[in-house]
Amino acid sequence: DIRRFISRAKLGSMLAAAELLDVAGTIYGGWRLRRFLEGMGEEQELPLLQELVSTIERLQNVEDEITSCIDENAVVVDHASPVLAQIRSQLRTAEARIKEKLEQILRSSQYQKMLQENLVSVRGDRYVIPVKQEYRHVFGGMIHDQSASGATLFIEPEVVVQANNQLRELRMKEEREIERILMRLSAIVAEHSDLLMDNVETLAELDFVFAKASYAHQMEAVQPKLNN
Repeated sequence: DIRRFISRAKLGSMLAAAELLDVAGTIYGGWRLRRFLEGMGEEQELPLLQELVSTIERLQNVEDEITSCIDENAVVVDHASPVLAQIRSQLRTAEARIKEKLEQILRSSQYQKMLQENLVSVRGDRYVIPVKQEYRHVFGGMIHDQSASGATLFIEPEVVVQANNQLRELRMKEEREIERILMRLSAIVAEHSDLLMDNVETLAELDFVFAKASYAHQMEAVQPKLNN
């Protein structure tokens, strides 16, 4: 039931990626049902069902716009916009450089005794390394977390602070671009809100028809013959 999503889009709200995917899925499902019943009608007369299903609009452009930007896991894909593709490319490059610098520290024999383990981890979107408490001042930078015992500090060394700042800026740009894409897609849903609502109402009616038929089948019910 995507009616609440349609209503929110019509009011100018931004729909989440998963909600937009549900809209696209409903459009596709509605069209499949229409094709199914039209195919059934070629074998036997189904005038009432065919009349009902004929009101389902394809809305291929809406479905395509959504599915070209959002994958099956409700993730906005890189090629959703040239700007997002560029930002994501810069993000991957920046992350690789930060990890390379930190791994150089981890591999250095100079720092081996100062590290709790040879592992790059993340704390609050910042790349850090686990440093023994007594060597906290060797690396400079910022402390972002510590172990339960307090023996290990998760430190962002001075050499990657600026790079982590740049990475954070890129992530904020990525977030803004994703929001812009979702707003654009939500506006498309709003533009077709009346047709989408009609589709959902028709699908609900058809669902009810099939539910009644299924129930009648389970009961082995028959149509009564009425006298005058």
